Formats: sequence, structure tokens, C-alpha cells
Amino acid sequence: MDFIMSKLIFFVAILYWASYYAYARQISVTCSWGEPTTTRIDPFACFIRIPFKLTPNDTLTFNSEIDPSELTIINFWLPSASRYQWDITFIPKGIFERFSHLKSFTLPGHVESISHDDFMHAVNLERLSFGNQLKVIPGNVFDRVAKLEVLDLSWNKIASIHENSFKGLSNLRTLKLHRNQLQKFKLRTFENVPLLEELLLNNNHIETVEDGILKLPKLKHLDLSYNKLTELSNLIFKDCRKLEYLDLRSNHITSIKRSVYNLNSLQLLNLDNNRISDIYLRAIVRLPSLEYISMENNGASLNDNIFVSESMSGSSKSAIKSLLLSGNNLKNRELLVRLWSLGLTHLEKLHIDNNSFEYIDFYPIYAFPKLKEINLGKNYWKCEWLEETLKKLEADGIELNLFSSRFPSSTSFKHINFIPCI
Repeated sequence: MDFIMSKLIFFVAILYWASYYAYARQISVTCSWGEPTTTRIDPFACFIRIPFKLTPNDTLTFNSEIDPSELTIINFWLPSASRYQWDITFIPKGIFERFSHLKSFTLPGHVESISHDDFMHAVNLERLSFGNQLKVIPGNVFDRVAKLEVLDLSWNKIASIHENSFKGLSNLRTLKLHRNQLQKFKLRTFENVPLLEELLLNNNHIETVEDGILKLPKLKHLDLSYNKLTELSNLIFKDCRKLEYLDLRSNHITSIKRSVYNLNSLQLLNLDNNRISDIYLRAIVRLPSLEYISMENNGASLNDNIFVSESMSGSSKSAIKSLLLSGNNLKNRELLVRLWSLGLTHLEKLHIDNNSFEYIDFYPIYAFPKLKEINLGKNYWKCEWLEETLKKLEADGIELNLFSSRFPSSTSFKHINFIPCI
């Protein structure tokens, strides 16, 4: 009898929830002026708080004092304290049809899929931010959103992108796909966004980027950090001639071949936390616009061999202002001579902490008249050399970043101006 009653209760519950979701509700929400977390007031922006669960059959009615035709921004605000913060599972019906002049739309929630119909009337949308639970971006889903300039699909679970996913986005300038589960791309994935200037692909599972995928002649900012790249092909950036910012940190890259040697617009290059052992440093520092290069924490892979093939002419000129080489296996006392031979006479900041130096020949220091900061910590400095060098650098007005040094447990050392030495 108890079994029959429990079964009956179960089926009643199923029927109740089925009827609940099948019943179309008219839900009234109020647009609040000003951002909930600030005092900024925008007369054309509406911030909506959803303190209840929405279902795909629900229709929202918006209460506001402003004419819907004048509203250009709608942001759904889901406070972290709300237990319903992830209960938006669909794009509210008719929202783009009702607000025909909407330019910016932000919807955090638990939406798992989107379709072409969701954006059919979003013809004036210029910015879309959509951090949800998407797993797939279907083809042609945005082909009616021709005015879109910023598409933020970060913080989803996207593992697959159709080659026509971005069809129709001919005015797109910024595409954010970071914090997803992407592994690879089809060859024509980005061919429909020829004006793209910023592409964020960091914090995914990307293992390779095939030649021809990045045919983006306007691209200026590319972030591929925190992925699983092991190598860069010689032609990967062939069509990115205007690239200014390239972030490749925290991958498994071992070799930098010709992939970056022709990026004449490049201003910043980050190669931190890789396993780089093969790099033609002279070709990189000769890039005419490059001012910042960081190769920190490549460990034993990056050692003095990166300077082996360099001539000693000192005739080449470099625009490099910041060179960060911390956390590697450098120990050649002729480091400054080598940097001079690369033409780094505009150098302002040099980080060589956490390497294996015992001493460095500092007599070429006057070849770097703009040098303002040098980090010497975490090495195996010789005390006599260190004391003399610190006095000289301080007298020359060079700022010293003095971190505690690393030493084997059996090594005895003393401190000179807070830097241990042996």
C-alpha cells in the first residue's frame, strides 16, 4: 500500500511540474535606473533584477517610465546572494522586438542553447554579453545582428563552434571566447569577421591553431594564454600584420620559429610559463614596434643558449624598453654585453631575478643610458662582487628590486643590503 501511495505521489508531482512549466505566465519586471552597484545613472539604460525562476513559457512585461523605443541598454542583474541567480534558462521572448532600438544586452544565467530565432529582431544590437552555460554555437545564429561590434561569449562551456557561427557579423571588432572548453577550430571559423581587432581565446584547452585560421588582417590584440599549445607553425600569424599585443603565456611551447618574426606592428609579447628552448632572439628584438617582451618562468629550458648565435657588433637597434627574464636558467656573466650586442640601448627595465647568476660584468652598464630599474634578487651572488655592484648601481640612480635569494639548504650566506650572497 505504501508503495502504491508513493508511486501515486510521484506521478502527481510530475503532473504538477509539467502543468507548471506548460502554463504561460505574464511576469512583470521593473527597469531600475542606475547600476545596482554604483551610483551611475544612464537615462537610456535599464537594469533588471530577477528574484524568481523563469521558464521558457514565461513572458516578461517591462515597467519603466521611459519609452521602449528610446531604451538602448538592458542588463539583467543577478546578485550573487540570490539563490536564483542561475535560473534564467532562455532569452526572454520578444525582448528585441519590444525594444527595437536596443544596442547593448547583458544576460548572465543558465542558458544552455541559443537559436537563430532568439536574435531575429536584434537588428540594432551593437554589444552582446552572454555568460551562461552554452556548449555549442550553431551556424547562422547571429546573421541578423549585422551591427554587432562586441560579442562576449566568455564564461560558458563552449566546446564546438560551427564554421558559420559568426556569419553576418561583418562589423564585429571584439570577440571574447575566454573561459570556455575550446580545443580546436575549423579552418573557416573566423572568415566572416574581417574587421575583428580583439580576439580573446585564453583559458581554454586549445592544443593547436592551424595555418590559415587567423586570417584577420585588422587584428591588434590576440590572447592565447592558459591553453595547451605546444608549438607555433611558421605561418600561424601570416595574416595578422597589424597585431600589437600577443599573449602566449602558460602554454607548453618549446620553440618560437618564424611565427612572430615578421610582426612589425607588435608592441607587447608575453611568453611566460612555457618551455621555450629555441628562440631567435635577435629577430624578435629587432621588431620595430616591440617595446615589451617577457619570457619569465621557462625554467631550465631557457638558458644562455638563446644568446649563442648573437654577434658582438652592437650595431642593430631595438625599441625594447622592458625585458623580463626571471625564473630561468641564465648564468652567463656577459649578459649585459649580450644585450648590448642585440642593440637594446633603449632598455628601461630588466628583470633577471630567480636565475643562476653568481656575478655579472657590469662595466657595459653605461651602454644603457635609459636603464631605470633592475631586479637582481633570487640568484647566487658572490658577496664581494655584490657589495661593490650595489653601491655602483645606487650611485647611478638605478632602482633596485631586491627580493630574497634562493639557496640550497646547505649553503651558508650573509646579507648585503638585504640580498643574500655567498
